[in-house]
Amino acid sequence: MVRKSGAVLTILAGMWFHPLDVLAQTDREFWFVAPDITKYHNGETPIFFYFTTTDLPANIKVDMPANPSFPVFNFSMPAHASYKLDVSAYVALVENRYDYKDGIPGKSNKAIHIVSDNLVTVYYECSMQNNPDIFALKGKNALGTEFFVSFQERMFNMSQSSWQEPAYSAFEIAFTEDNTYITLEIPPGKQIYNGSNPPLTGTVVLGPFHRGESYSGAPAIRKYAPYIPKTGYYSWDKYFGRVGADHLNGVRITTNGKKIAVTLKDDSMKALVGGCYDLAGDQTVPVNIVGKT
Repeated sequence: MVRKSGAVLTILAGMWFHPLDVLAQTDREFWFVAPDITKYHNGETPIFFYFTTTDLPANIKVDMPANPSFPVFNFSMPAHASYKLDVSAYVALVENRYDYKDGIPGKSNKAIHIVSDNLVTVYYECSMQNNPDIFALKGKNALGTEFFVSFQERMFNMSQSSWQEPAYSAFEIAFTEDNTYITLEIPPGKQIYNGSNPPLTGTVVLGPFHRGESYSGAPAIRKYAPYIPKTGYYSWDKYFGRVGADHLNGVRITTNGKKIAVTLKDDSMKALVGGCYDLAGDQTVPVNIVGKT
């Protein structure tokens, strides 16, 4: 059994969490992309959205604007109440599995939109026994036009010879407006997987993306790690880089003035020693929310 350790929790605290970002934001509108989690690490379900109302009742709608296959959920909640929306049956629709929509590697239609007529808090939970995490949705504080991607670079994403779907890290973008273009400024030594094309490096412009669409930026294989198997890769890895050095730490994302939301996920990350490996992630915030020193 894989258990969370104090060391892992300490690392998580330093990776993504700003004191103001630990809890979900109270708001009336949320955009989110649910990350793709390997089913070979104790499964990929159950998955839930948790809602909490404040002093007023709320009528809530959950949908995917660009994905008509996903059902629309409408429900009402009294004041000072909580509700769990179980979307486990729709995991293939909910998770942002790597896709090639409109010929753009990584493009899909998995942006989730939540609206309420009164203030609520929302978080998304991957509730597997051995690989759980929660993603606090931050409402308007999650939306912006400039982001920096932050990842740890010491641990690798776990796989075993029996796993046909290895774990990997990625940033996931939710598009809230039509005709959005993103500029990715990729640091030297980092590469973004680009399907059968050469990996993305340097400065790249992608688009257009429309309301409700999504983009998954996953690392391309670049380096090897000193563990067995030495490469850490298997023929079915889809060419995603999984060692610490491959993680896309430092990528800058900007848009043509249209607002986006960004999810970070680091699935089943493992140190080079010890036996534990666990999921980590969060919905990150744009530069204007982080503040200045």
